Amino acid sequence: MQLPSAGEPQVLTPAARRILEIRQKIARAAEKTGRDPLSIRLIASSRGLMVDPVLDAVNAGIRELCEEYLPEGITKRPPVDHRVPGITWHFVGELPPQKIHLAVEFFEWIHSVDRITTIRSLSEAVAAKGKKELKLLVEVNPLGKRKRMGASPEEVPFLIEAVQRIPGVRLMGLSMKNESAFSAKESVEAFRAMEKLRNEFLNKGVLPTQAIDLAMGSSRDFEEAISRGATIVRLGKAVFGTRAEQQWADEGWES
Repeated sequence: MQLPSAGEPQVLTPAARRILEIRQKIARAAEKTGRDPLSIRLIASSRGLMVDPVLDAVNAGIRELCEEYLPEGITKRPPVDHRVPGITWHFVGELPPQKIHLAVEFFEWIHSVDRITTIRSLSEAVAAKGKKELKLLVEVNPLGKRKRMGASPEEVPFLIEAVQRIPGVRLMGLSMKNESAFSAKESVEAFRAMEKLRNEFLNKGVLPTQAIDLAMGSSRDFEEAISRGATIVRLGKAVFGTRAEQQWADEGWES
């Protein structure tokens, strides 16, 4: 078999081409606001997908994945980790009280904390599992469009305070889900509200200086989210292409 010479261009897989394009867009969006592109984390939203397309993305350089449904994450993680160790797994969905121990066992980050009772249960599960710590993002519902998509801005300071005083959990910042029903105008409004809230809480000392992460934006508007201070973008359709579009056509929130 003849090997390609050093001068021949490398042929990228479809997944690698998509991810390269995303990283280029992230870099341009960051540079427009004077930010370091390396300060923005790309997380691939693999909900609803089988292991093979997830491995395609991982082999193309993705090192962080997020799941919305616990059974999927629990099933998907072992074969992915076996093939490519060192992936960081994030959970972004609802946390049924009886399944919290599984979230702690299989994920390093939880993005969907919106109740003090959930924080306490996560802390107890961290202790029971002998885990060092669990990283948390407080989920915010900045526009109040859907009741089960995070805490109200008024509730957030109490959640921030709770995370800081409860052992075994570490506050990393704030999170927002993009609702699929959002218009482009509503998405921008939500990003602005989240940016204002994060900055206000930092300036007032409500958020500790190390908890600066802001997770928001979807495949259709992550560049706008970055312009409004996003440090984490969770993308599904942009990373996985048409398979993701078909899988998530009827979902309530976008990635």
